[in-house]
Amino acid sequence: MRICILDSITKVVENIIEIDDPANFVPYKSGIELSTRHDGQIGWQLVDGEWVTGIPERTDEYYARGVRRIRDYKLLQSDKYLLPDFPITNEKRNEWESYRQNLRNITDQPGFPRNVVWPVKPE
Repeated sequence: MRICILDSITKVVENIIEIDDPANFVPYKSGIELSTRHDGQIGWQLVDGEWVTGIPERTDEYYARGVRRIRDYKLLQSDKYLLPDFPITNEKRNEWESYRQNLRNITDQPGFPRNVVWPVKPE
């Protein structure tokens, strides 16, 4: 079995290690997460000071953080359309204002955070 030791979601701290029996494997450093492998099998994860296997349940807060990040990115990308010297018509500017307000209101949707309907970006 191959397991990749991670320092965070994106940074590999050590090379892939080989283990014969995952049931007898205990990670030797505190605070290290062992990632989900490329073949879908689950590695170890430090939860409340104990090493466990499996995928932790995704909470509403987990999904809410993701939705807010996407929303913030979309708002950032649309900032330029509301600058006073950006060359668009008043009608288009109103469409962009409406789009941006709908993005800000995304957290008020009934299905938030798991079922979000994104507003359509003006063209």
